[in-house]
Amino acid sequence: MENNSKGSPDIGRIYSALNSSRVRQDVYEYLCSIYPRKAFIQELSKETRHSVTNLKGSLEGDGISFSYDDALIELGLAESAEIRLYRKIAKSFGATEQGFRIRDRLRNYKRSIGPTHTHTQPLPEQGS
Repeated sequence: MENNSKGSPDIGRIYSALNSSRVRQDVYEYLCSIYPRKAFIQELSKETRHSVTNLKGSLEGDGISFSYDDALIELGLAESAEIRLYRKIAKSFGATEQGFRIRDRLRNYKRSIGPTHTHTQPLPEQGS
């Protein structure tokens, strides 16, 4: 994840990445809502109502619809873990501790840029 000179995450970049994709927003909010638990992709699909393909793109990037640089894992907001289940390997995804902690900073950033700053989709408020 890109950090500023003080070593903290670049909130502007993260905000922009989240605002550019409703899928990213929904996945991030869901992962934070279940933190510290992780979820398999099927649960994410059921809870967010997004396709598995779009979910994987938002989490890991796909280089087509979802930039690798703006992927939730690359931004440090989410992490994955491989789990062996009956001779198969499955991935689970969860919010990172840092990703969970910066939710309020993202909301404050949204307020600080004011109503004149236009984005296609607003970052959801807490409890939405």
